[in-house]
Amino acid sequence: MNTRLSPHFTLAEMIKTSTGLPNNPGAQQIAELGRLATTLLEPVRALLGVRMHVNSGYRSPAVNDAVQGSRTSQHMAGQACDFVPVGMSVMGAFERLVANHHRLPFRQLIVYPDRGFIHISIARNAADEKHEALVNIGGNYQPYPLPDAPPPPAAQAKSSGSAWWKWGLGIAGAFGLGALIWRAAR
Repeated sequence: MNTRLSPHFTLAEMIKTSTGLPNNPGAQQIAELGRLATTLLEPVRALLGVRMHVNSGYRSPAVNDAVQGSRTSQHMAGQACDFVPVGMSVMGAFERLVANHHRLPFRQLIVYPDRGFIHISIARNAADEKHEALVNIGGNYQPYPLPDAPPPPAAQAKSSGSAWWKWGLGIAGAFGLGALIWRAAR
């Protein structure tokens, strides 16, 4: 199953799992994995200038349950990928992708700095291209402002602590994401 989805991504790497469970996509999921690889992952790889190690691409519902994925995960549709940029920090890669968000047709871009990977999903269609950037630290998702985009309302934060979030946004803007992560880890 070494079918090439794009010049740098194969079906085998996009469906591997360490759960031991069957993880066999159907024709529609394979088509979506091809679209993900060609229209999003290849441009991300070119923009970062490094190889990408795929941790998770397609997930069957059983695999998704086993890894405690979201019940609405785009992984199950073949529309999401978790990856590690080889030879580059996940924070450096995330910040470069955020700075160039207008060049990428993503739906979600989530960095997990404490777990060492980036999640990216492709928009289901043009209307779904919402460009949501998030930082997940210790299971808490916080919106990350995109350049040329208005900051998200505090009500959209997916965890409590709105005063922390306002403080964190100010620090992130002044000193970069490192300060935001340092504060969250305390």
